Amino acid sequence: MTGVNPGRSAVKFLLDSNPIIYYLNQQLPISTIPRASRAELVGTAFSPSKATTYPDGTVVITLWGELAYQLGGPQGYVLIASSDQQRVAPGAQDLAALFTAHAPCLILVDEWVAYARNLVSNATKPAETFDSQVSFAQALTEAVKQVPNALLLISVPQSVNEIGGNDGEKAVDSLKNVVTRIAYQWRPATPPCPGGHQARRLRRPPCRTARHQRRAR
Repeated sequence: MTGVNPGRSAVKFLLDSNPIIYYLNQQLPISTIPRASRAELVGTAFSPSKATTYPDGTVVITLWGELAYQLGGPQGYVLIASSDQQRVAPGAQDLAALFTAHAPCLILVDEWVAYARNLVSNATKPAETFDSQVSFAQALTEAVKQVPNALLLISVPQSVNEIGGNDGEKAVDSLKNVVTRIAYQWRPATPPCPGGHQARRLRRPPCRTARHQRRAR
């Protein structure tokens, strides 16, 4: 038996083997990897006309209800339950309390425009209205700003086809106006930033390329 702690060896291997994590470790020495709460909201996976019932009996109606449940299960949902059941967007203070209770947390939002455009011309949907969706976007970005160890990543449509007609244009314009007040960028990322996501971080941009591009404009 060796004197090497296998858990620490595994952490060291992860830190050294991934170039992005390795770079971050050089800037901010990391000895342990904390367990983070995570929510993945994919707009095409949810329908504004249909609630989701989980095995434990929790019924989720809105996108913010889904966010709360994914981050903290039934206990997390309780913090947002009133807003979910009334189809009213929660305030930034309520969302910040949710994030603080389940921090560190990572929130990934994909196909948000695809979800929101279904609400533009359909005010009778059982879930939230389009206006409440925009209010949620504003509260979400404000709440993440208040919590130091919360990170929000939002995908960005890369083509007119992805936006999807007049309703899609209204949805993307409204979300863009809200999110870009705080976000670092609203456009597809370019290498070496991975994927086509926009990141909103409290202290620094997600990669040096994004920072250099902003200075060049």
